[in-house]
Amino acid sequence: MRLFITALVCLITFSVFGQCEAYGLDVDVVMEHTTGDLAGLTTYRLYVTTPHTDDFLSAVYGDSDYQLNISSSTSFYQHFAGNFLGSSMNPGFYSSFPELEYDSWVTIGLDEGPDAGEAPPSLSPSFPFAEFENGGNLEINDAIGGSWFVFDAATTSNGVSGADQRILVAQLTTEGTPFGAIWVQMYNHSDNTDITRVELTFNGTTGTDPCGCTDMTACNYDASATDDDGSCIGLANGACDCDGNVLDECGTCGGPGAIYECGCADIPEGECDCDGNQLDALGECGGDCAADEDADEICDDVDECVGAYDECGVCNGPGSVYECGCADISEGDCDCEGNVLDECGTCGGPGAIYECGCADIPEGECDCNTLYTTLFIDCECEQLDPATSLYLKL
Repeated sequence: MRLFITALVCLITFSVFGQCEAYGLDVDVVMEHTTGDLAGLTTYRLYVTTPHTDDFLSAVYGDSDYQLNISSSTSFYQHFAGNFLGSSMNPGFYSSFPELEYDSWVTIGLDEGPDAGEAPPSLSPSFPFAEFENGGNLEINDAIGGSWFVFDAATTSNGVSGADQRILVAQLTTEGTPFGAIWVQMYNHSDNTDITRVELTFNGTTGTDPCGCTDMTACNYDASATDDDGSCIGLANGACDCDGNVLDECGTCGGPGAIYECGCADIPEGECDCDGNQLDALGECGGDCAADEDADEICDDVDECVGAYDECGVCNGPGSVYECGCADISEGDCDCEGNVLDECGTCGGPGAIYECGCADIPEGECDCNTLYTTLFIDCECEQLDPATSLYLKL
């Protein structure tokens, strides 16, 4: 294949293009079929796009190094009366076979037989078209390679781009999505000593568009562009982005300005003011209280009682748990009122103030020393004689 391509030209000079001197590939939808035998299928046409009106497509090719594939996610429609080359199609049969018009084929600029000044493309020897003609993919990826080609721009006007700067290279009808890559050999300005070879890819209706803005800082940067077309658009004067926004007083592009609590921002989380202060333990912004463990709003470093007073007034005390509530009975006392035992052994008693000292003469007795039962008779003490049961005067 390399020998075949080389045989097409004797001298190869690659052009150095100026403003987007690049080739591309357009994918046009010719017909979306909704009725008849082709219902659900779509017919596409592939066009090589050129930077000039006089560029010449000399060959579409592929080999093991420059692989060509024209594929479908399903299969290609092939009419029984169709042909591999568009230049072999005869529109005279379309009225009898309407579907024939949408046969799948490849070409260089022709969708029917050539007129004067035109020439059909030729196929390289042993061109692998059989699978494609049976509805399969067209793949050229071996060392032998293959090509459809024309020679002379002067006598092959169908290979020249013309006013629309496009050259037809294929018609594809399929129910699926067409995709692939082709290699083309172009004579720049139809000069066979000034040659460009380039790979052109497509996927569905997305072809190869190498022209565009390649400046990544421009507003219309095109990541898919490989050749700058001079269309790059920069920022408007004073703008900070491609939407025409300007910097606000906070330095934010298109920002709302100093509308927040701290002007250009809200108070940061964890802080209590715009100066970076934080709430202390008493909830005072910027205060110096480190702790208020008992939450009594008195800072612990000056709090006389970090905790709580019990009912006895003791900080963190146990409460009134003693004999006298908040304390035991004082030593020497006999109760919680401060009383002591008198000489009669009575707590808080009046002492020996009675007839018999600590008590009055017991009822039924006549003095403090009687050992027997006594009674008073006329203020004289009489004693009952146990033997006679009689009272004896003492």
